Amino acid sequence: MRLQYQYLFFSIIVVACCLNVVLLSTSETSGSYHAIDNQLYPEIPSGRNDRDNLLPDLTSGFHEMKNQKIPESNSIEASHLQRKFFLLEAAQFSTDLINNSTDNAIHFYDSCLNEEVIEIWLHKGFKALRSSRTYDITHADVVLIPFYGHFSDWRQGDIEKIVNSTLIPAIYNKNKPHVVLCPSNNPKRSRDAGIPTLITSLEMAGVNVWSVGIERNPGWQGNLNPRRIIPIPYLVKPASSTRISVLTELPPLPKRNSSFFYTGDLRPNAIRWSGCNRSMVEPLSSVPEWMVRIVESNNRLSQKDYNKYVETMEFCLIVCGDTPTSRSLASSIVHGCIPVFVGPRWQGKCEKPCKCKFGWAVTNIPHLPYMERIDWSQFPLVNEAEFARQPEAILRRDVLNKFHPSQRHDLREKMRKMLPGWVYGVGNPVTSDSVGGVAEYAWHSILHAIDEMHNSSANFTTA
Repeated sequence: MRLQYQYLFFSIIVVACCLNVVLLSTSETSGSYHAIDNQLYPEIPSGRNDRDNLLPDLTSGFHEMKNQKIPESNSIEASHLQRKFFLLEAAQFSTDLINNSTDNAIHFYDSCLNEEVIEIWLHKGFKALRSSRTYDITHADVVLIPFYGHFSDWRQGDIEKIVNSTLIPAIYNKNKPHVVLCPSNNPKRSRDAGIPTLITSLEMAGVNVWSVGIERNPGWQGNLNPRRIIPIPYLVKPASSTRISVLTELPPLPKRNSSFFYTGDLRPNAIRWSGCNRSMVEPLSSVPEWMVRIVESNNRLSQKDYNKYVETMEFCLIVCGDTPTSRSLASSIVHGCIPVFVGPRWQGKCEKPCKCKFGWAVTNIPHLPYMERIDWSQFPLVNEAEFARQPEAILRRDVLNKFHPSQRHDLREKMRKMLPGWVYGVGNPVTSDSVGGVAEYAWHSILHAIDEMHNSSANFTTA
């Protein structure tokens, strides 16, 4: 009898242990996070990603970055080397558009706004990034979705149909990050390109949606939470005859010491929409050796003349516009002109005289590309209100006096090293395979942003 009781007691212990193992394993694969391929991904409910609103601010601007250790521009995190992306290519959204209307595509991408060319260069760039690509979606850490939205005039129903019939059935795991590779540069063009419809359709299906963007502007990227918009550069078109290898290895042109460059029109809506009065630079037009001009919108410099000045001047003013960002930062980096930020708008901040009225949002998250690689706090930043009162005095005090010739040389060398990350490609993207390094840089920014949100969310939920 005693032996029977001992056997019964032992059996109960074994069953309890097994139940405990089952419960433990279940808790690891359910709840607010899923354990998939040794990576944790947020569980996204159907509809808008409202849970993002619970997350704290991920980062702030230049001054807060000064205490952070930023790796050199040519270094990457070791964990990124092992991770893979899968290109979820719906032909109706990309290659079919080009193949069915090649001549029209060539003409469109030759004549459209620079930023509308990004969609096809990014696709080509990621296709060429073979070291980080997997052709098996089950092995992917991130899924990238090419979308040539600007090339085609989409109807909402057409996009929804393609998403539901082609994209959604091909998705292996909706909880993994899915990144739309189609940035836009204003709300109307974004709507015309179908970006809001694409993103909303994916979200309504429960997909964990992200996007690249030239500005963390929800109105440009389908009303996504700004934390889900990964900043990439505006596009500066190199000369069609320039090879990538030549473009990134040319020795820098001689600079006019202590010179500043800026040219732009007043942007009639800028004061009303963002509190930006570009006329504050006009007193600088009389400073010898400086080239600072406000021009009429129909009397801008030719691209050739613009490039000549930005290549030979030492500093380029990065001035506000209708929204916090513009192409001027990319132009300055590509041409080796040290950017001088007038105000903290690129940081996602809005300090007087800035005001947020229309077409953009105060994110408190920087719009600057590649923050995981580039220490933007090293570049000159001047107070916009002080600059508006005494522009020349502020530039002499806060730029020329603070940045000695050796520091300026070091900054230009760092800009040269990061140049591949600011070149999308050379030639017409329909016919050229001469891709730059933006896809590689953007890939690490995507991983960094996803990791940052996950870590922030994990810290928030365990606090």
